Amino acid sequence: MGRSDHKWEEVTTNGKKLPQMGRSDHKWEEVTTNGKKLPQMGRSDHKWEEVTTNGKKLPQMGRSDHKWEEVTTNGKKLPQMGRSDHKWEEVTTNGKKLPQMGRSDHKWEEVTTNGKKLPQMGRSDHKWEEVTTNGKKLPQMGRSDHKWEEVTTNGKKLPQMGRSDHK
Repeated sequence: MGRSDHKWEEVTTNGKKLPQMGRSDHKWEEVTTNGKKLPQMGRSDHKWEEVTTNGKKLPQMGRSDHKWEEVTTNGKKLPQMGRSDHKWEEVTTNGKKLPQMGRSDHKWEEVTTNGKKLPQMGRSDHKWEEVTTNGKKLPQMGRSDHKWEEVTTNGKKLPQMGRSDHK
């Protein structure tokens, strides 16, 4: 590149000729995915083809009249993002309701791991529960009075990181 007489070589993918970029007379070849024709980007008359996932039509992005289709996961309807009137559906994990993020009135539900309650992040009054690993108490991070417990690996004591007096 940078030479006035350079020529662009043809490059093919799966037998499809890719466009010769940087040339005023280049043409965009059709590229298909799973039998669906992808848009001919960079052309003023391009049209967006429908692309589906598990039988759900994905939005035709980049068009002023696009509509967002509902997408569900494990029978739960996911929010229709990008729409001013979207509502967040409840999504649960192991029977625990996850927070409805993006809403001013959302509340954080308790989520537990191996019977230990994880902190309710994003709330000014959250408390950090003790979490243990192999009987060793891990530090209560995010608290000004936290202390770092000793953690050993194969009998070697690891440094107590985050403390000015660590050895």
